[in-house]
Amino acid sequence: MHEITNTIIEELKEVFKGSNFTNVPHFVDQILESNSIITYGAGRVGLMMRCFSMRLAHLGFKSFFLLDTNVPQVNKGDCLIIGSGSGNTVSVAEMAELAAKKEVSILLITANMHSRISSIATSTIELNAQTKANENDRPHSIQPMTTLFEQSLLLTLDALVIELMKVTKQKNQDLEARHNILE
Repeated sequence: MHEITNTIIEELKEVFKGSNFTNVPHFVDQILESNSIITYGAGRVGLMMRCFSMRLAHLGFKSFFLLDTNVPQVNKGDCLIIGSGSGNTVSVAEMAELAAKKEVSILLITANMHSRISSIATSTIELNAQTKANENDRPHSIQPMTTLFEQSLLLTLDALVIELMKVTKQKNQDLEARHNILE
């Protein structure tokens, strides 16, 4: 087990060495300026985006995952943050296109800068991770399917939370106060 986990850690290090985080300040600014923040992704990537939405709520932002029943109407002034390894998942791309028509800011985290969604995104972070669509031109992973992208995405989103904590001058206690009101 140690050998496998060490290999996974090395794979993640390789992803982050080759990733492009130039647009992180723009992501932070867009989040701070948005009325509501909607996150979205399909499958396991969607689960990572749902985790991020929860952390944004802990930070005090109006944050929702797109498929939840409590999502308010999305309009100009809102922000749609999408995770998509390929950037071409049909259901996700169609939602991005609908958001673009409403002049919603679209932030994308992907492994494919030449995708359908990246062509309309306001700002993009590119992760140098293997996905189903780019297996041959990215560092190979021992992990199945898009697992490496999903892990890299979650770590990137957690790093964004830390950036937002710094900018908003919040500490763990501030987030804990918004965590769970029943406990």
